[in-house]
Amino acid sequence: MAEQKTLIAALVVVIIILAAALLVTMLPQITGTAVIPEPGATPAPTSTQDAAAGTANTNGGQTAPASATTTDVNAIASVRVSADAVDWDATPGIDGYVVHYVCFDGSGNPVAFAGEKISTTVYAYTPDTDVNKNQISPLRVIFKGFTTISSSADGDPSNPLAGIYLPFRDMTKLSTDRGVGKITLILKLPGGAEVTGSTSYLFPK
Repeated sequence: MAEQKTLIAALVVVIIILAAALLVTMLPQITGTAVIPEPGATPAPTSTQDAAAGTANTNGGQTAPASATTTDVNAIASVRVSADAVDWDATPGIDGYVVHYVCFDGSGNPVAFAGEKISTTVYAYTPDTDVNKNQISPLRVIFKGFTTISSSADGDPSNPLAGIYLPFRDMTKLSTDRGVGKITLILKLPGGAEVTGSTSYLFPK
């Protein structure tokens, strides 16, 4: 009886060993090494070469540079001036001009600034002829004023009401004047340099 129990136990052990060996041979082989990132670690970025078609950039693998913007007001090398004839009060009718400005550095990049004090002289001139087609040379100054520019956003041309206000009532015009032919801004930068920009157009009276 004891011999039978011993034999049965030996058979059970052999069966277990055979089953384990068979299970190992059936498991798929693992290749490579899986790296589990530590908690809080940033995963590595996916290469653009591995990205799906249409998602990778086409600039030789390099990201196209964004348009540069300068913040140093003393880097201003030019100013683009434009103007809108605007009705800015409750009374119907055009009240004057809102003069817009955009500043650029020497490379043509826009200069964005705020909280600055740029002393600015504003001139308005007659057109080069009057209503009788007589030549006006040199152009006559019909307005001269002074203001301070503190922010580039204040002169945004996309907003008709953003800019320097130039009222008709403050202009010195003759009855033969056709309106305003030229508006000029002279900016005196904090560093001492002066930058001039103008717009020429026959504006209404």
